Amino acid sequence: MQRLIKDELNLILQEGEGLKIEFKERLAGLDRELVAFANASGGRLFMGVSDRGKVVGIEIDNALRSRVRDIARNCEPSVEIQLEDAGDVLVVHVDEGRDKPYRCSSGFYTRMGPNTQKLTRSQIVDFIHSEGLVRWDQKWRPDLDFDDVFDPRLLRSFLRKAHITTELSDLDVRRILSPTLMRPCSS
Repeated sequence: MQRLIKDELNLILQEGEGLKIEFKERLAGLDRELVAFANASGGRLFMGVSDRGKVVGIEIDNALRSRVRDIARNCEPSVEIQLEDAGDVLVVHVDEGRDKPYRCSSGFYTRMGPNTQKLTRSQIVDFIHSEGLVRWDQKWRPDLDFDDVFDPRLLRSFLRKAHITTELSDLDVRRILSPTLMRPCSS
């Protein structure tokens, strides 16, 4: 192990776990940690280190590297990782995900300070909105009344300029555009 890596590892062990640092003795729960880092701002997992920051070591071989990569690939979407040996500690680098939100078989997770937290349904919805993953035209606006904002003259003008048929009646247009009017008409 290079001197720089050893010195940095010693400093990290003294500092302890945090938003971007997690210690793991073995593979159990690794998938949650990977998606938590990918859903947050990234981080590093130090495998072979106890929660108290003591190096217990882990046998680093091709089988371990392969299992770690498989766990990352089995997340949805796959989590991109890089592996680095630091003596008998395997460092798993996880970048912030570009295709959030990430999940593993047991759910959606994120980092909150030094902890990995499972997200509730409402937290997942908030997360999706805060990440800008819902386009403005897909957002539901219960504070708006369709009749107050819909102007059939503007729609017909747009359709003519776009060379789109204007054969639909105003009622048909309302049914298409207004989710509250999607119920069947009584004849």
